[in-house]
Amino acid sequence: MRRIAGRAGAALAAVVLAGTLAPPAQAEVKAYFEFEYPPNAGKWVIKLVEPAKIQHARDLLSGATNADPHVKGWIVKVRAPHNDKWSWHYDPHSITFIARGSRSCDAPPAEVERRLAEVGDTFLPGRIWCPRRSRILREVR
Repeated sequence: MRRIAGRAGAALAAVVLAGTLAPPAQAEVKAYFEFEYPPNAGKWVIKLVEPAKIQHARDLLSGATNADPHVKGWIVKVRAPHNDKWSWHYDPHSITFIARGSRSCDAPPAEVERRLAEVGDTFLPGRIWCPRRSRILREVR
């Protein structure tokens, strides 16, 4: 009897625990793309984490679209492994593709680096960077 109660208790505990545990986390979708700002020197890499944006970047590369070819997003003033040439990177969740950026958020990447302390203040208000001549070059594997 004790063995049966023990097994039943263990089975009940397993059912209760299964109902309270969070489902397993899904793997993050991510892809990396290199950009440039011609005719200025300096390339940078963005990390995309949304499937629709990843597909749009791939469509730009393949020529399937030429709509919204420029990138825009929030600057994070921290070096990231995927963009280690620079002391900043885009917040991956803020990145969008646009047809054309405004002058208030346009600058070459070297100027972003040089004026990083001013980003979000007197330079690139709101930490938004939208390089108007940005051009996607390749997907980084």
